[in-house]
Amino acid sequence: MIIKLAATYWMWITNERCAIQDKNSGKIIPYKPNFVQKALIDHRAECIREKRPIRQIALKSRKHGISTEAQAWNYHVAKTSPNTAAMTFAQSDLDTKKIFKIARRIHLESGRKVDASHRIVFNPGVGESTYECRTIGGHGGGRGDTVHHAHFSEAGFYEREVEQGAEAFSAMLNSVPMSLETSVLIESTGYPGGKFHAMCKQAKEGEGLFKLFFFPWYLDPTATWAVEPGWKPTGLAAEIQRQFKLSDAQMRWYDMQYQQNVTSNDNPADIAKFRREFATTFEDCFLVASGRIFPQYSDMPIVDGGHVGTMTIGPEWEICGGMDYGAGGLHPNVHLWVAHNPDGPPRLVIDPSCKVLRESLQMYCRDPDTGDPIKGEGWDDAVDALRYVTTSRKMRGTVYVFKEYVEYKTLAHNDIARKIKTMTDRRMRVTVCPREEPQTNIDMTRFLGWPCIPWEAPKMPGRTSQGTVEDGINHLAALLTGNVEWFRPVEDKIEQVMQKVEECRGTKDRRPRRVWLTEKEQRLYRMGINRELRTEKGLYVDAVN
Repeated sequence: MIIKLAATYWMWITNERCAIQDKNSGKIIPYKPNFVQKALIDHRAECIREKRPIRQIALKSRKHGISTEAQAWNYHVAKTSPNTAAMTFAQSDLDTKKIFKIARRIHLESGRKVDASHRIVFNPGVGESTYECRTIGGHGGGRGDTVHHAHFSEAGFYEREVEQGAEAFSAMLNSVPMSLETSVLIESTGYPGGKFHAMCKQAKEGEGLFKLFFFPWYLDPTATWAVEPGWKPTGLAAEIQRQFKLSDAQMRWYDMQYQQNVTSNDNPADIAKFRREFATTFEDCFLVASGRIFPQYSDMPIVDGGHVGTMTIGPEWEICGGMDYGAGGLHPNVHLWVAHNPDGPPRLVIDPSCKVLRESLQMYCRDPDTGDPIKGEGWDDAVDALRYVTTSRKMRGTVYVFKEYVEYKTLAHNDIARKIKTMTDRRMRVTVCPREEPQTNIDMTRFLGWPCIPWEAPKMPGRTSQGTVEDGINHLAALLTGNVEWFRPVEDKIEQVMQKVEECRGTKDRRPRRVWLTEKEQRLYRMGINRELRTEKGLYVDAVN
């Protein structure tokens, strides 16, 4: 039966008998599948040929027409097969109405009437089939329903926007029988956490029944904009263009969307939301709502431009530890083994085995109201341990985290030290620990047999007015991006700023020019003034945040 359904569906749309409303012009046009929609249709046919249940999960940026494809398929199967229930679930009543309008338009253009606001019935009575659109968790979405063809729209937001959304999602997903005659399409823009996020990660690993599709924004053929003479993408847009070989017209469209959706470059929440809705990579789809603290980190292999891989530790490398004391549970004890090659380029590489640190670098985020790093959710402990050792030991070369120990149980310090010592197979120079617990550091030194010292606040050039935590975050960000300028010796930076000021100084034949100095440059300049006991005349120094 499903083979016949797929064949007649393809004939129906290729013969231009399925009418939809064009999203740009508003005109009624025949449904002609685009690249994204065709990918879903082709996979459906592949599942039928290989006699597998049709199970699809689509992670997408906005406006790819996936809901249109889902409505066309659900409408067709309900119309052409008896005793069949096809259903779409949306996250809100408003979205339910919007999605149903697609199927309603198809139905009206075929010359039929629609009597209900969210339901179409075919062959009333014996052999009755229905197409229906419901709000997930809403009235009428009971556990006793049997659904043969289900479409879950914007499933990533069920738990955030619907009361008991996770339970309702699971219940309705389980209402679809495990049969070759059924189909399930789950689609959404990304949102971190929850069942949809977990299902995407599982499908990405090739586990379970669902086939993962990721559709980035640039697959939309309408995502282009006229380019003004001389315009070129910069920053993130330039990196995206380079990595994915996109045109200037595509990047101009991306830039226009950015300007429209992001209120401020200093608002991490806006930027995170924009990158989720106009996703370029899988990681973009699940940026935390309040903004990742380390968006520079990529959990991809180093050969693909990421930060995960293995390295050979040479005799010139310094082996240190970073440790954060915890109380168990969501606040574990963490010890990291870190190798540092001071002669290597600035770089941070994480061994694949360090799963907690890798996940923490992806999930550690800021409070959307204060912008401060969020504590207490379990993502700061491993990052703090890394921050302590890299800043205190002034690690400015190649840093390789090759091992981690994470203890979620509440253990005595000597038991923790025993496990750390058992896992240590190299000579340790030192372990850097929190400075708030000096007695614990003394005890751990005695238990481990090597120095456990309190961490020190970063010195120039890493020190800012934002506080020691932000200074450490900036230090790790510089390692992640390979920012050579960040790690230049302070004396070189002072000389550079002094030269910048000198070039703007007035002379007998030239009026002084205004010089713009950042907050950090002002500090460097004052250091230079104090050292050389210079006096200033005819010079304007303005701060730029």
